[in-house]
Amino acid sequence: MQKVYMSPSRLLARQSCRKKDYYRYVLKWKSMETAANLAFGTAIDDALSAYLKGETKEPWILFEAMFSALDHEGVSYGAMWDRDDLKHTGVKLCRQFVEQWETSNLMVATDRNGKKLVQRSMNVQLGPGVQGVRKMDIVALNMSNWAIRVIDLKTAAKEMMPGFTQKAPQMTDYNISVDAQDWGIPPVQELQFIELVKRKIPKRDGKGPEVIFHEPVPARAPEVRQAYLEEINRQANDIRAGIFPEDARMSFDTPCAMCDYKGHCYDGKTDGLLIDRSSFAHKSVHLAHKSKQANLITNNPADAGKEAATAT
Repeated sequence: MQKVYMSPSRLLARQSCRKKDYYRYVLKWKSMETAANLAFGTAIDDALSAYLKGETKEPWILFEAMFSALDHEGVSYGAMWDRDDLKHTGVKLCRQFVEQWETSNLMVATDRNGKKLVQRSMNVQLGPGVQGVRKMDIVALNMSNWAIRVIDLKTAAKEMMPGFTQKAPQMTDYNISVDAQDWGIPPVQELQFIELVKRKIPKRDGKGPEVIFHEPVPARAPEVRQAYLEEINRQANDIRAGIFPEDARMSFDTPCAMCDYKGHCYDGKTDGLLIDRSSFAHKSVHLAHKSKQANLITNNPADAGKEAATAT
């Protein structure tokens, strides 16, 4: 059986549009532009990780240096932000995070070798021929009750809806994945989002950048974990079978508007995309576009399944 690699991001891509999954995870096409939000999030993650590992006490200084290093000609800022606004917002968020973490009654957990569990890569078997590869932001110890807590850091433009932690699929995934590791820690008991809400610093009144420690929730029940694993394995089987249809949905709910692959999907254009033009998969997707058969990558369903499995 061909191995398929699944992650929360890939599952989200397939649930958004399965053809997007093909572009991103099978063809491995990428946008030539780096969104400024991605550079911002990377710099925030790296700076706060260094702080939590005890490598710096002033992550805002590290953030400035990292963001400046990531800020280059290929970065796209869009209409809402510019370089200085993002930099000042990131500095403010880093300062707020440190202030709140210091009073949170949390400490970073360590593995059996004494290494802090921050930005730790995880490999986990999710089913027959289905491998999970992901990275956990923080595994912490709640010193008020000695519970192991999995924490996901999120940079977002607005605060998430109340209660979302209870339903978030990535939290179910992290719960399963952390419990599968041989780190020498007790099972996960709590799950939490920490949001770094990316707002501009107001010149007068109004809300600026904000760090929100959302209320933790209990670890996922066994039936919730099982349902998630069944969905992961169902999607993996569809990938092996070469099932990659377009999922444009209704106009008010379409994922197309913000998709990096819209130009090719609609008109066969590859402008702005980094592509390996020598790959068989690249030729196959052009055949699919020309033949208007969006649900299969080649004209032969058996070949489509083989190609999709080989490319994963």
